[in-house]
Amino acid sequence: MVGNLLVTAPETLGAYRQLARHAMQKHGGVPAAAGPTDVLKDNGVGPLNAVVLSFQDKAAVEAWFNDPDLAKLHAMRNAAAKSTMMMVPAVAA
Repeated sequence: MVGNLLVTAPETLGAYRQLARHAMQKHGGVPAAAGPTDVLKDNGVGPLNAVVLSFQDKAAVEAWFNDPDLAKLHAMRNAAAKSTMMMVPAVAA
């Protein structure tokens, strides 16, 4: 899962981050990379916060994203940033 976030409410995003790791772990997710970046390529608009989340499979991503117990947490992320979350399959090494 790859996310791009244009932060609109930094304090809310900070509160979200404190809760998000535990919520992802419920479905086997772990953050692989995260942070703000001002290094953009290919005509990007920024600055952005980027995140790469690792899940076992698509079913785990769907379970995390659609978990009714996490609806308020996802709403918090959406209130804190304009975000795009994309499922991207792993590439075999």
